[in-house]
Amino acid sequence: MLSAAAIAAALTTRWLGRTLEYYPELGSTNVRLAELAAAGAPAGTLVITDHQTAGRGRLGRRWEAPPGSGLLFSLLYRPDWPAERAIWLTMLTALAGRDVLKKHTGAPIYLKWPNDLLGGPPPHAKLAGILMESALVDDRVDWLIVGMGLNVNLSADQLPVAASPPTSLQLLAGRPLDRLALLVDLLAALERRFAAAEQGVSPLAEWSAALINQGRRVMVHPAGGEPWRGIACGTDEWGRLLVERSDGTVQAVAAADVSLRPLA
Repeated sequence: MLSAAAIAAALTTRWLGRTLEYYPELGSTNVRLAELAAAGAPAGTLVITDHQTAGRGRLGRRWEAPPGSGLLFSLLYRPDWPAERAIWLTMLTALAGRDVLKKHTGAPIYLKWPNDLLGGPPPHAKLAGILMESALVDDRVDWLIVGMGLNVNLSADQLPVAASPPTSLQLLAGRPLDRLALLVDLLAALERRFAAAEQGVSPLAEWSAALINQGRRVMVHPAGGEPWRGIACGTDEWGRLLVERSDGTVQAVAAADVSLRPLA
């Protein structure tokens, strides 16, 4: 298991993760960190647990893994940004995650719109998810929380049975990984990318180019709406997926599931 002392001793960051809370078990790292943010916790605060009992993914889905098998953490940021720039944090988190997971596994890592990291052979399987939450004041960011859940050391029989089964870093690498070393590298990569964003360097172009949805036939499942097919043809400045419909019109997709389909 991890510990606050071990994490603090291993960190190489200047500020990210330097204030931290570790829990052997916790309902949700995002929920706990939102409480801390509302109470004035400093930028860079890290909440991490070895077992999350009420973890949430995008669209309110539950996310759970066996104790000690994953990396389950949330980070607090307080950038002086306009509200529309908040999406940058999801983008730079995905890019940092891609680079670090590739380094630790030696395997290709793929980004799927809007917030998933995938690995393994086509059609690729989910390794990690990112969940961002925000508080805004007068159309500017008060705080941003980014939660990340990674399947690290899970064997094939520990993964949930699902229509689109996930995978783990252990399965990609062919060996168990050091979760602490992975966390330390992730936080260092995140701090570097956030510093660039603070200087006004947008991650949009790099993130958009990395999405495996691009140029692919997709099935869009809108929240509360009827599914429809199209071809992903880019993203807009707000990070929405642009999908060309059969009639040639292009629609920006925000809150929806997008499943990849082979090109006909």
